[in-house]
Amino acid sequence: LNNGLVSGSANLALYLDTVSPQTLLAKQTVTVAAGQQKSISITVRTEGIDGQRSLVARIETAKPKEELALADNEQKVAFNVSADYSRWRFGFEIAVHAGGVRRLDEPVTIDVDWGKLAGVPKGTSIDPNSVRVLEIAGGSQKVVPCIFEPEEPQSHSGKLTFLLAGETAPNDVRHFRVVADVQGKTRYFPLPPSLHWDDVTKTVTTPFYRLRFGDDGMVREWVSLMPNAPKQSFLRSLGVSSAQTGWVDEVGEVEAIRCLSVNAVSVVVQVVKQLQGNFRVVRTFTFYPRHFVVEIEANKPGIRDYSRAYYFLPCKFADDKGNEAVVDGKGEGEGVIGKNPQPKWYAVYSDNWAHSCIALSQFDSLTYWDVEGAWGGIAFGTGQTKGIRFAYVLHGGQKDATFAAWDYERLTKPPKVIFAMQR
Repeated sequence: LNNGLVSGSANLALYLDTVSPQTLLAKQTVTVAAGQQKSISITVRTEGIDGQRSLVARIETAKPKEELALADNEQKVAFNVSADYSRWRFGFEIAVHAGGVRRLDEPVTIDVDWGKLAGVPKGTSIDPNSVRVLEIAGGSQKVVPCIFEPEEPQSHSGKLTFLLAGETAPNDVRHFRVVADVQGKTRYFPLPPSLHWDDVTKTVTTPFYRLRFGDDGMVREWVSLMPNAPKQSFLRSLGVSSAQTGWVDEVGEVEAIRCLSVNAVSVVVQVVKQLQGNFRVVRTFTFYPRHFVVEIEANKPGIRDYSRAYYFLPCKFADDKGNEAVVDGKGEGEGVIGKNPQPKWYAVYSDNWAHSCIALSQFDSLTYWDVEGAWGGIAFGTGQTKGIRFAYVLHGGQKDATFAAWDYERLTKPPKVIFAMQR
């Protein structure tokens, strides 16, 4: 429909799920007379599309400045493609054992060699976009979020990450079929992302939380989207803390806040910052539905608290050594600071929100300093400059800190994956 006073031409573009050059399905130039409308028919092949998807139709003018009304130039329509996964040429089966630990929406990562596991011939390249993980249960199969990252563009080997969706009992064994096709005639599209990244506001949104980076590269908002959770951010900030770089707010210049990946399983964001004292710190955040992992590297020693949490909302604190306190902007060290060598976890919790922090590498201390305007001040301390890793796991309201001990057990003892038959 052309609501203008003169004849105009534009491109009708169709995209899959999101708008990007990689998801463009078709484009056709359309000329419509003033005040007139025109019906357009475009055929889209669906061989490489599967599952519940969205078709995004956009009118894109050759010269955007000539378009006066942009509000109604895009429509999104949901559709479903029931795929026959037997058409995927290669596959193998795996069994995932919970290993005596209850699991909840956990990512599982395994090394895959398609040549050894599925008989892919040498000189044949697997299409990473074609890889699917199908859970087999009760005589049916269901696609689960997954991503395959090859070691090299034409490599048979790489890492497969998929989501162990929902709850898994401690002694459960879940069965999956992994399938893929080769690069060739069919254009495959990856599964749609289940998490969202907004590059303008620097915000990650998952089904369970929203987290925003400030212009200074610090985490400035973490809001729980779980039932009965407070509407505001419980977190004031998350960042580097030291005498040289600033105890509460970092002093320095941001080099980059860049999104490295948005896929069906995770969002990966990297923050690079030059801090006062000639420190350069690189922080890589991998966001999953219920938690996120932080990996940190610094150019030189001198910082100990690389990720210190300050809070807006009151809560209780506990750690793996049994130390306890109340985060409320008073009390300073509260008998907690310096009392946890080699910490494994700490928890902060209230009746309507909670989270744990889990040590995934070696730390030698836990810092706590609760004062007005800078509540909590909690961080794991280390003298290392590389390989620094920990996870923040969100929960609904809790009565005690047992959830954090569970988080530590499941994140440090991944489920066992057994490779079964070749298809």
